[in-house]
Amino acid sequence: MAIITSLKLSAALIPFESVEGGIPGWIILRADTMTISPVKDGVSITVTAAGRAFNEIGFTSVRTSIPKGTYRITAVIAGDAGARLFIGPRLFVPAPAKDTFGPDIWETVGDGPKTVSGQYTVNEDGACRIIIGLGMKENVGKRISITEFRFEPLTAPKQEVKAGAGTEYDNIIITNIDVGSKPPMLPVTITIDEPRMLRTAGRRNLGFVLLALPHDDLFMNTERTGMSDEMKKTLAAIPASLCRIAHYAGSYHANSMGWKQAVGPLADRTPGKFDAWDKASVNHFGPAELISAMQSAHPDVRFIWTVNMRNDSADDAADLAEFLTSGGSRPRGIVNWAKYRIDAGASPANIVCYELGNEEEWKSSNRMSVSDYIDRSKKIIAAIRRVDPNAKFSPHAATAPWGYGRFKGEDWRDWHRTLLREMGNDISYLAFHPYYYGYPTSVIETYFDVIRDDIRAITGGDRIKLYISEHGLWPAQKDGQKWQTTWYTTHALMGCLATAQFINRLYARDDIGIATYHCLSGGPWGLVYRGKGNDALYTTGIADMLRVWDSAVGMKVLAADVRGEHADPKKDDISFTLTAMSTDTGMNMLIVNREETTARDAAFTFSGTYDIIRSVTLTAPSVHSCNDEREKRITVTESTAIRDARTYLVPAKSIVALFLKKKY
Repeated sequence: MAIITSLKLSAALIPFESVEGGIPGWIILRADTMTISPVKDGVSITVTAAGRAFNEIGFTSVRTSIPKGTYRITAVIAGDAGARLFIGPRLFVPAPAKDTFGPDIWETVGDGPKTVSGQYTVNEDGACRIIIGLGMKENVGKRISITEFRFEPLTAPKQEVKAGAGTEYDNIIITNIDVGSKPPMLPVTITIDEPRMLRTAGRRNLGFVLLALPHDDLFMNTERTGMSDEMKKTLAAIPASLCRIAHYAGSYHANSMGWKQAVGPLADRTPGKFDAWDKASVNHFGPAELISAMQSAHPDVRFIWTVNMRNDSADDAADLAEFLTSGGSRPRGIVNWAKYRIDAGASPANIVCYELGNEEEWKSSNRMSVSDYIDRSKKIIAAIRRVDPNAKFSPHAATAPWGYGRFKGEDWRDWHRTLLREMGNDISYLAFHPYYYGYPTSVIETYFDVIRDDIRAITGGDRIKLYISEHGLWPAQKDGQKWQTTWYTTHALMGCLATAQFINRLYARDDIGIATYHCLSGGPWGLVYRGKGNDALYTTGIADMLRVWDSAVGMKVLAADVRGEHADPKKDDISFTLTAMSTDTGMNMLIVNREETTARDAAFTFSGTYDIIRSVTLTAPSVHSCNDEREKRITVTESTAIRDARTYLVPAKSIVALFLKKKY
């Protein structure tokens, strides 16, 4: 069997009146449902009937030997707008081994020819085939041409020096505090330059993702007639200036839950799945109820809505904008979508931006190409702006850039650079999902720097900001250990310290627009959980941390020069961070000391003279301490003793909010 040097798709041997001549190296699937004609360097196909599955109609290459290495698929597609095709390579491996080895290409034909591509790494010698699927129902009656198709070996890409964390962060080495040889106290000096203000402070970086799994179980009473009193009280106690609603972003799996399935009378709602492994069920506490609940607890709450890029049409997106923002007096069509929200007691939602999908370029199955993503995004933007003319939008930068060289064989920067060139005038943010420790914040910020610099270089300004739409501590996973055993670390004291440090760094940067912690309650990450023993709700240390941060928010972020060991934000060993903010009467400071056994003897220099009039300290007996339904191990204590602000002893493993009043 021949080893691949260049596998082509060319119909030169096909007579115009039949397909009996065949295509060298390829098997035609359901020739009776297609008419195939040769064109220069490829084929032109008209699909005459839909298949039971997308890959029932199309082509598959014959089994071909493939040595380990890196390969690329490229093709030029054209035809009737709206037609779709699938291209995916598959290894010949025994079940239940995974036969995919790179991104599947799902592409929509646009107004003219466009090039699609994917890059693949094969770790062992073997054999593969390539599937081209055309059996989608939207293809019936449409023409699709595939030309210049190639599957060719490449020189293996240079591996990135640093890898990442999760599916997107495999083989992660957790960088945490080395407590082996540090003294009980270290000095640190802080010079606050009060006249030099870096940016507006506010609560823009203190949001969270309003995701809860299982959703109805967390919010509703046992009778399923409304939100439980327990949850009402819990929500009111969690600061919520900004919430991302990503439940209905959709997926490629069957029966993915859409927002339209979850609004209106319960009798009219249809079952769906929030995740592929879920059992399909009716969403009782849908988006209207969710928005109403948040507005009742926090009247000034603002929202980000993550749009379903895979299953919703442009008209669906326009209906969504009407549902979220309209007053309901002038519906666009037969259905008054805003009335469903109004009937649930929700006012028009204050939408900061519409996020265009969720990690669409990262998914290993049914990965969306950049051209398809841009095509869909432009249509959705236009549709939403017909209803909400001032709407702002946030497409995604690469999901896990630290893993791109290894997982995708691609330059992670190409994705966001293409978005900026093609969509820069229509967007206000680029969404990004950094998880830390994992990587230290110093490494995460190098990716911020690249995106910031590319925004400036490509758009000529800095209007577009980063939206950190998910962040949190990534739990470590050791060989042979179930990942769930370390999930608690995200909301133990170590997770609180890491997240507070990350938020401090966000406030120091003007390229960060908004941020939402992941998430309210889902898997490893949570502000709220139900107890395993008595099913009672309890809040985690992350909720405590957000309350402390929220209490200290000021007006402007002030320039602060911090000097001392483990205080340089560009070094991986950073463990001491500080945000200083102006207030009407002086300033507030949020200080994080991640050192497990070392206090910090802080000496402050100001241009004025200040007293500390209040201090709030979050800590716990151990960095592994976490809250549960039985005990609140992470404690928050307050002191109102007035003292001079020139020195302060910051305890080990603590978050401290200082409230300063200016004397003169």
